[in-house]
Amino acid sequence: MLKPTLTDYEIDSLASRFCLADGHAYHDPHPAFNEIIQNLGELWERTRRATIPADLPREFKANLI
Repeated sequence: MLKPTLTDYEIDSLASRFCLADGHAYHDPHPAFNEIIQNLGELWERTRRATIPADLPREFKANLI
């Protein structure tokens, strides 16, 4: 008999009130994330156009460190 997978646990928990196996957040995001959420379209486009590895590490360092 095969060991159960994470997917097996997720499927089993669909019929229950709580599922600790799926790892998805089912709550409203913290207000601190509102600006990020509002800018997801712009962030997606900037990331899509960026070259890797040259642009992204440089931008990360410039903006977050």
